[in-house]
Amino acid sequence: MYLTEQGLYDIIDECETTECYSPLIRTLGEIFSSIENLSKSFVQESTPTTSPTMDSAENKCLNKEELRHLEGEKDKDEDSCAESSSTVILPVDLSSVRRAYNDLFKLKTSIFENALVNALVTLAGNLQMELPTRKEKDNHDDIVNVLLIVFEIPALGSGDFLETALPAICRASQWLPVEVQATLARMWAGPGRPSIRNILENLQQLITLKVIVTPFHRDFFIQDENVITSATKLVKILYYANILAGVLEPTYLGYVDDMNDSMDESFLSVKLSKSIAPEDSLATVLGVNILDCRKPFLPYSEFYNEPLSDMVEMDRDFANFKSELGKFSFMNYPFILTPATKTMGLYFDNRIRMYSERRISILQAVTGHPSNPYLRVKVRRDNIIDDALVELEIISMENPNDLKKQLVVEFEGEQGIDEGGVSKEFFQLVIEEIFNPDYAMFTMQNESQTVWFNPTSFESTAQFTLIGIVLGLAIYNNIILAVNFPMVLYRKLMGRKGSFEDLVDWNPILYSSLKQMLEFEDADLEEVFMQTFRISYQDVFGTIINYDLKDKGDKIPVTQENKYVSIN
Repeated sequence: MYLTEQGLYDIIDECETTECYSPLIRTLGEIFSSIENLSKSFVQESTPTTSPTMDSAENKCLNKEELRHLEGEKDKDEDSCAESSSTVILPVDLSSVRRAYNDLFKLKTSIFENALVNALVTLAGNLQMELPTRKEKDNHDDIVNVLLIVFEIPALGSGDFLETALPAICRASQWLPVEVQATLARMWAGPGRPSIRNILENLQQLITLKVIVTPFHRDFFIQDENVITSATKLVKILYYANILAGVLEPTYLGYVDDMNDSMDESFLSVKLSKSIAPEDSLATVLGVNILDCRKPFLPYSEFYNEPLSDMVEMDRDFANFKSELGKFSFMNYPFILTPATKTMGLYFDNRIRMYSERRISILQAVTGHPSNPYLRVKVRRDNIIDDALVELEIISMENPNDLKKQLVVEFEGEQGIDEGGVSKEFFQLVIEEIFNPDYAMFTMQNESQTVWFNPTSFESTAQFTLIGIVLGLAIYNNIILAVNFPMVLYRKLMGRKGSFEDLVDWNPILYSSLKQMLEFEDADLEEVFMQTFRISYQDVFGTIINYDLKDKGDKIPVTQENKYVSIN
């Protein structure tokens, strides 16, 4: 039993002619309730490659009556046929599935909705029994086909489909092995790309519905709702499909392995103390990283679920995240949380570290080695930059772990206890001073309103490192600062190399000009653009500085032949 696009058309035509829809209802029930039947439906029209053993097995099956007559062993013949035959599951034709659903849903939904919903519930039950018993090395092509066909149903996010069928399918899908998840992600990123938004909206509607109607209480939290957690796991597969379907960085732009080599040795220990993010098994199997994606197929904001984010108690979710008991935590699925909610997770992480350092200081005081439980910084308002950087430099060199303590700022000659407000004022004053054009450490790009490092600054590398420590302390102490860096800075902090596409965030006019030059295909490029391999920029005093990208670059015009040549 299986269904084809033409077969569904014929059944619908027959039912409309006779005005009796029993054949359609019966067919949908038989096909959509069975893993085997549905996995063989709507497959691509191609002849599978078979081995001689398979051919002989098929001949036995096709000529059973003859074999029974010759051998006189009916049971033996049927057993032999079942054991020697090998079923090949062809990939599903998603275009055919969409056309078939489009024709089916032209009918009144009330005609077949109950039958299809009941069949999907039965199918989910079969999946829930089948998936846990399968081994990872087994063939899961039938499961992939089934889920691809089911999630193409256009009405899956409404009516009884949303309230009954979709939750059942989600609960069953939580047992998918990581290899099957990866296959689904690749399929949705490829032929299933047009359906990514629709599938995401259906899953988001289900999560939102469950968040609204479920009565959560002190013994039953949102992380305990099985439908929400299983639907979130499916959204994760879509999230990676969305990355694969987007624009990825070229493979030659790898990651920087020697980020610490360029740093001053006195601050090396601060850099090495960072924590390592947990590895994602699905990302590993797919061989993709979120940083590899230059532009996703859908904006990341479409994956946020605001009702879910508002309902999540981040203190409990963070405890689950840190727990070794395998409890569900939305921090393992951060794409579904809004930035404000994820910030709360970062806040709890930092606070726990601060309290840990405070307890260590108390223990040291008991053992006769007292230390300050806080990171105290005393500065003068009229000399705030020098005072702050000098104190932080001493702390970074003598005991960098003190940077993990809670910051307490004291302005010289002023009374008051720092309960957060003084620290916030301190950071704001520091930032205003650091990014002041007169200080000449950073330059402002007027077109993008972003700041970048001044290439002609007289400050040392250590000074910039101290500025980085100041910004890190602000984040660590949950203080938001108005600092506009282009995205490439954060990508480089994560170990990613910069590329030509990063230029659009910092200098869109320069990016657009170079893009036009790259896309210009006529032979008169040299006459049209009149560019050479020399660039010019201003120093802090307004003097024009020329820099040759190649030896005697001002004498080499840019042509069609050399515009792609590396300048290294």
